[in-house]
Amino acid sequence: MKNTNWQLIEAGQLVKFRYKNMKGISSNRTAFVLAPRYRYKKQSTKRVVEFFIGLEIENSSKGSLNPIVVKELFEQINDIFDEGKKSADYTDEATMKRIYAGLQRYLDKTSIFRTYFLRECRKRRVFLIEDSNDLIGGSLKGVVKLILEDKKEVLERALPDED
Repeated sequence: MKNTNWQLIEAGQLVKFRYKNMKGISSNRTAFVLAPRYRYKKQSTKRVVEFFIGLEIENSSKGSLNPIVVKELFEQINDIFDEGKKSADYTDEATMKRIYAGLQRYLDKTSIFRTYFLRECRKRRVFLIEDSNDLIGGSLKGVVKLILEDKKEVLERALPDED
């Protein structure tokens, strides 16, 4: 786990941070970053508010997701990002709507699509998860193992036999 700051976070990374919600409850969270700085202009005041948007994989007060579900989510996210390679900016509104629509099947079952006030996030440190050993929950380590096994199977099928 690497200590970093909020300005260096990019879409597609796994981060761990502490966040205090609107009810005042603080908990440790692990999230897959979709948009590190999503700017939204409020209709009532015309003021611009920045959000951090991510998929909350683990929450210390709620628990973590099933590894199979997380693996399927990551596969779906890869497909969505591959489709959107034409646009370099993943933080625009159209891209967020496309990602949300693509993940709708999973989001109906579990509500993991989260928006956090970036102003509140910046009050505390953020850690970049670089290795599967950095993941605290055993279920997330299982996700990484499943993904690696699938990649290994795909490579074995793709390589020609040397007979």
